[in-house]
Amino acid sequence: MADKNLQSTTNPAAGATPSPEPLTPEEAIQQFRALMARVPFPQAPPAHRPFRRRLSHLDPKFVDAAIHVVGASPEAQAALGSSDEELRAEVEVIARWSGFGDEMMAGMRKVLAGNDIRRQRLGLKALQGYRICEQLARDEGDEQLTSYVREMKRMKKFGRVRRRRTEPPLEEVAKK
Repeated sequence: MADKNLQSTTNPAAGATPSPEPLTPEEAIQQFRALMARVPFPQAPPAHRPFRRRLSHLDPKFVDAAIHVVGASPEAQAALGSSDEELRAEVEVIARWSGFGDEMMAGMRKVLAGNDIRRQRLGLKALQGYRICEQLARDEGDEQLTSYVREMKRMKKFGRVRRRRTEPPLEEVAKK
């Protein structure tokens, strides 16, 4: 079923190009997987695994100072195996991939919010249908419809489910 609210609102007669046809969830998954197959994911060396969190959360000022120091010493560059230009390029790559990650998170929030709205609309329709059937069962006296309504009434719950108390009845407490 197509989502009516996602259809294009551009006017093709006004000279604007119409937006592409909305994706189905299956098409979106397929395209997302194809995109993720192309994203490079670097692997941490096994020796660094216990320290990953600490290593990735160093103060940016400290990292910048270390890059300056490495740039000032050819011996440090040789020992490290990287020049200060290479380290600055890595900082730039990290910033660009962080932007991609931010966009992915914003997209994920939109998808989750859209699903929540769809659930709300479906829940409203379900409650409206229940109320209509409840009225029809009362007016028409249809036994089958009445049994469906009775079952739906038993299942209809909002919020959390209350648990029955496992405390003994008051008579047993008074005897002790």
